[in-house]
Parts: sequence; C-alpha cells; structure tokens
Amino acid sequence: MPLTAQIIGSGNALPWRLSADMQRFRALTTGHSVIMGRKTWESIPEKFRPLEGRNNIVVTSNHPPIGAIHDEPLCYTSMSVKSAVDAGHTLPSRGNRDVWFIGGERIYKEAMQYADVIDVTHVTDLYTHSGTYGIITYFPPIDESVFMPGPIESHPTEPLLKLQRFERRFGLKDNKVLQEAGVLTRTRKT
Repeated sequence: MPLTAQIIGSGNALPWRLSADMQRFRALTTGHSVIMGRKTWESIPEKFRPLEGRNNIVVTSNHPPIGAIHDEPLCYTSMSVKSAVDAGHTLPSRGNRDVWFIGGERIYKEAMQYADVIDVTHVTDLYTHSGTYGIITYFPPIDESVFMPGPIESHPTEPLLKLQRFERRFGLKDNKVLQEAGVLTRTRKT
C-alpha cells in the first residue's frame, strides 16, 4: 500500500462511509480536544456539530482567535494551528489533555511538526459513498526518515481497514501524535 497521496477527502466529504472507521474515530477522540480547519467543520453534518464529548477547535481566519462559536460551550476558533494546540492543552477535558488533528489537508501538513506518532487507517478497497465528486484532498506524505513505520495490521472488525503506526525516530521531537483515517492527529502535553 503506498503511503503517499493518501486520499482523505472528496468534494468536502469523506470519500467512504465505514461504521467501524467512525466508531474508532469516536473512541480515540472522545474526552479530548479536536482541531480542524473550517472546511472540515463545515463538512460535518450540522446535527453532529460540535462533535459531542470533545472540545472542538476550528482553525480559521474568519473568526476571532479562541472564542466560543455558535454559543456552544465546547466549540472554539483559533487563528493558527499553534494557538489551537496551546488552547487544546489548556481547555478542560474529560480524559487527559490529548489534542487530535482531524483535518483537513492544510491542518495535517502543519500538524506534522507536533506529531510523535502517526496512527494510520488505510482503506484497502475503493469504497466511496455515491455522489462524492469535486476537489480531492490528500494526507501529506509521511517522511520515513522522521517517522519509523510499524507493521500493517488488520482492523479487528472491518476487513476493508488496515491499521499502521509510525513513531517519530528517537531524539527528533518531543511528545505529540497524529492519526490518519478520516485522518486524525493527537498531541500530548509534555
């Protein structure tokens, strides 16, 4: 499976609908802060916004820095990924203070500098929901000189999904994490 040019979006939506993928996303991110770009925020169906049980931080130039949006207590905006990370580590959380980056493409590119681990979910077959056309967005290439790839393993319940973890090579960065599937990224406050 090639690890470059990973498709993460098509027409401002996930190009697949897999229940196991969504359940894994929910399990990994609930109780933590999630950082996303404005387009990712807008791609989430309104009935699911903000993502329940998580601090939702939207990086956008359309809103003032770190302030509640839509009168939601767990929804904030930020003008930069760096300020979003800082806020994510200080906002109240139900678990630890992990921060997950959940897209889109520009956010993932910037998040790479904060990641210590990249946890990738590969969709092994062309599995798309109907009607998704438009601009294709990609997860940035993973630099294997920076991140050591682990083995590719089968998802426990969904044969179309394969899981792989990359870890930052020792001494190259301090503590953070990134996840791809619908592609997630997590940073841990040190």
